[in-house]
Amino acid sequence: MNIMTGATIKIFYLAVMNSIHSRRWISYFANKGHVVHVMYFDETPLADLQDMSNITFHKVPSPPKKPGSVKVKYLSFLINMAREIPQIGRIIREVDPDLIHVHYIDYHAYLASIFGSPLMLTAWGSDILVHPKQNFVYRYIARTSLNRADMVTCDADHMKQAIQKFGVSADKVKVICFGTDMTKFNPSKKDSDIRKELGFSDDAKLVISLRTLRPIYDITTFIKTIPLVLEQAKEARFVIVGDGPEKNNLVQLSQELGVADAVRFTGRLSDENLQRYIASSDIYVSTSLSDGGLAASTAEAMASEIPVIITDFGNNAEWVEHGRGGLLFPLQDFRALSNHIVYCLRNPERAAQMARCGKDIISEKNNWEKEMEKVDLMYHEIARTKGRAR
Repeated sequence: MNIMTGATIKIFYLAVMNSIHSRRWISYFANKGHVVHVMYFDETPLADLQDMSNITFHKVPSPPKKPGSVKVKYLSFLINMAREIPQIGRIIREVDPDLIHVHYIDYHAYLASIFGSPLMLTAWGSDILVHPKQNFVYRYIARTSLNRADMVTCDADHMKQAIQKFGVSADKVKVICFGTDMTKFNPSKKDSDIRKELGFSDDAKLVISLRTLRPIYDITTFIKTIPLVLEQAKEARFVIVGDGPEKNNLVQLSQELGVADAVRFTGRLSDENLQRYIASSDIYVSTSLSDGGLAASTAEAMASEIPVIITDFGNNAEWVEHGRGGLLFPLQDFRALSNHIVYCLRNPERAAQMARCGKDIISEKNNWEKEMEKVDLMYHEIARTKGRAR
């Protein structure tokens, strides 16, 4: 039966629900009226998903990772995969979706590819750019999953090129930005109470980092910058949003460098507070060592009209032309980063000009609604091609 654009589709997602990107993407299509099922494997309790309506959740608990040698980890990996195959297969057969969409190319993408339903994969960055370089298992999983998929999305041209190196045809790979909801992230969310909430003075200049506290995001470089900035700009204060396995090490580093009083670790924020904190900051910094396309947090900061300083990696220079839409610095170069932060603090008019330019770039090229409309058309195309209908 033919599926026309606008018809209801039954979509089965495999995703990590502690990711704001997956939650926003999935909620959009549930609210649009599609029948949405989600299988997830992280430790997010169902109670934390109550704000996501019109969605059926299927949780497959993953056992805790055990320390050990490489051989032990591979054996554990194979055991987990063998355990999950029948569970995933049973749930997919019961749901009978029109298409399966997997966020992140890991072994769950490989398992989903076994079951033969129309399949879309979305690569996030390190799953293509980092992990496959580490060992042959990741490479096999990525290559097999990508080539079995009916369509693959990513959010940057250099990601598309990396995916094609796995033997995937160019016409099967589409560049889709995660997009920014400019009704939520904009200058109007600025809140003068943020500094008081953080325990800083009203005249403090806030420099904010929003990346997860994992090695790939290199928050260490952000903290190493702080003593150098404070030497020249005593009013600067630093806000580190998010959680992750590196938190204790980062807190300890801030103490060793004698800057703990100038730093606040907020943990994860609610969407509402995230919007307030971004719009109320004076500078946004991303020290990430790897990005697929423009990081969502960078785009949200640009939409909120604050100047951004980010690593010169991947497609970042195409989004943030140095000196126009923001500033770029070499990976792990905390001295260059400190110079850029001080420059923005000492030249507020120039920083504001870059911030306004950044906001215009996001409005034109990274609009959330426009990107999700593209995905909706792709869903219908896959379902129609495969003869699935409701």
